[in-house]
Amino acid sequence: MKMDNISNISTVEASPDIVSNSVGISAEDTDYLASLLTTNLYANPLKSFFREIVSNAYDSMIEANSDMPVLIILKEHDDITSITIKDYGTGISPERFNSIFRFLGKSTKRQSNDYIGGFGIGRFASLAATKDTVLMTSNYNGFSYDWVMYKDGDSIHIDELGSTQSTDSHNGFEVTINTSKISIYNLNECLNTISMFDKVFVKCANDYRCKELIDLFNDRKIYSSKK
Repeated sequence: MKMDNISNISTVEASPDIVSNSVGISAEDTDYLASLLTTNLYANPLKSFFREIVSNAYDSMIEANSDMPVLIILKEHDDITSITIKDYGTGISPERFNSIFRFLGKSTKRQSNDYIGGFGIGRFASLAATKDTVLMTSNYNGFSYDWVMYKDGDSIHIDELGSTQSTDSHNGFEVTINTSKISIYNLNECLNTISMFDKVFVKCANDYRCKELIDLFNDRKIYSSKK
């Protein structure tokens, strides 16, 4: 567009006859959107699981002003790899779980620039990385709360398994999934996507086949541009 034509552009004014409508999500389409989050949204579901859940864990540590590391615990049995991502952050109270965590798009992180997340969908990446269930445990103010998340068709369900008095003195939250045995290449991709976090530590058995790769990750140095 030529600069001398800009002055000829008319200002569009709303007519009083125009009916304004806001955009929403119908109840019958909620399951469809939930299905997209757990199937088609992520090109590499396992790498996305590492990134999204570690980001959430890291945000929780910032909120709690905790200096402890986020732990990633790897276990293998036959052709299955079990992955647990555990933080020592705020934990999630039953009230916060029922008002925020269960709902797509809900987030408590939009009021501050200190947090990484804020879209309110990252926690559902767990279901994209496993064909099984997702186990979640929150240690909160002396009690341990357990939930299981799973898909039934296109619907996402989160069932409460109960609560017990916690043996962990720290508040925090952990997510566990089972997936097919992770190749060294894929594990390297997953670790690379979280390598910018300075307080993430991977634990595994001493005879774990990828131990050398994990040792390199745990010994990495984080360089900051901040003086």
